[in-house]
Amino acid sequence: MPFFNNNRSLFSILALGIPALGLSAFTVQDDRATQIMNESKSAFAKIQGFTAKFKYSIKPATKNAREMTKEGEIKFKKKNSANGRSKYVLKTTEQEMYCNGQKVWVYLRGDNEVSEMDYADAAGEGMDVEAIFKLYESSSSARYEASEAVSGVACDKIFLAIKDAKLDYNQAYIWISTKDHLPRKAVLIDRQQTRTTLELLGLDTKAVPADGTFTFNKANYPGVKQY
Repeated sequence: MPFFNNNRSLFSILALGIPALGLSAFTVQDDRATQIMNESKSAFAKIQGFTAKFKYSIKPATKNAREMTKEGEIKFKKKNSANGRSKYVLKTTEQEMYCNGQKVWVYLRGDNEVSEMDYADAAGEGMDVEAIFKLYESSSSARYEASEAVSGVACDKIFLAIKDAKLDYNQAYIWISTKDHLPRKAVLIDRQQTRTTLELLGLDTKAVPADGTFTFNKANYPGVKQY
């Protein structure tokens, strides 16, 4: 049961927000984009985790198609060893998703139901958060677009041409903070011109969530049904 019920998951778009790109040299203007992306990669390597609010939307290219939007909260903690796994919590008004590196839980608020699965099984359902660090490695070229503010945060806007034919997306834009070099917004565009947008608000990398945060606690959900 994916957190977002389509292949454009929140974690896919975060793949661009946590860049691990191997970018080669471009023109003078594109050299600037490469430098910004490398600074962002270095900045992310130095943090242990983060919390943030998010806005997430999917807009099909079809005329008059309804845009799907969600807002919520994300907590994330990087793996701490070669054999470890990242941990995360995602919450919206409808769902909550927990991953402690071993198990994944998807809780439906309206039904007061939770599904539990092994990490490997969840990855098979498109919830492998580890993949976000590798998806776009050596698959993109970057171009500097503009200096723009995102919810009051000064950012550099970068365009990415994604070359990997196996991926759904072939274009993307990412906005990277000029202050801490961490992403604040990303837009993915697929071959049908569907646009998937993620914006991170109030990004906090100082208060790293405790490990217990990432395990679903049935005691906090009286009467919950588990499957």
